[in-house]
Amino acid sequence: MIWVLPLALMSPGTVGESEVSLRAGFPWYGVGVARRFTSRLEVDLQIETASFARWESRVEAGYALPLGARWQLQPALSLGYADQRGELSVQGPQIGGSLTLSCHTCRFRPSLKLWDRELLSVRRTERLEGDDKTTGLKWERLSSWAADLEILFPFGERWAFETTFRFSEIDGRFAIPGLSLGLRRRL
Repeated sequence: MIWVLPLALMSPGTVGESEVSLRAGFPWYGVGVARRFTSRLEVDLQIETASFARWESRVEAGYALPLGARWQLQPALSLGYADQRGELSVQGPQIGGSLTLSCHTCRFRPSLKLWDRELLSVRRTERLEGDDKTTGLKWERLSSWAADLEILFPFGERWAFETTFRFSEIDGRFAIPGLSLGLRRRL
């Protein structure tokens, strides 16, 4: 997912409003679409890739909880699919949860998002014992977590520039910290 994580910083303002997002950086790239269904409920569709070797897609639903006049806390749940090819190949469905703290009225809008995703991967196994060869399936649960620090710089009435730093562990392995730049547009 082109690194369209929370979309919660500049989430669509009024009910029925939508937003598109595009991010590029290292190693994550992504695109996303968000739609606000009530004053607090937002649904995001996200597709992102890590150096075009790992692809993730997900649908995320978040509910904004005000914390005073400026800040909000947004818990969210997501369902998706991950596909990574190469030496560390994994594929399978993903379920996740996140918690985003953001300032929705600040001139430059900072947010901190903590998330966790669980991937259920299936691997084909082969075992040789003498002349006998047996094949089977092995199910693995792989955990990923991250902390994303994002700052949104709105300009014009419908546009915003964003910068995001991600520190994470993907599938139980340390991942290179990521940095991305993006552009958002309210529709």
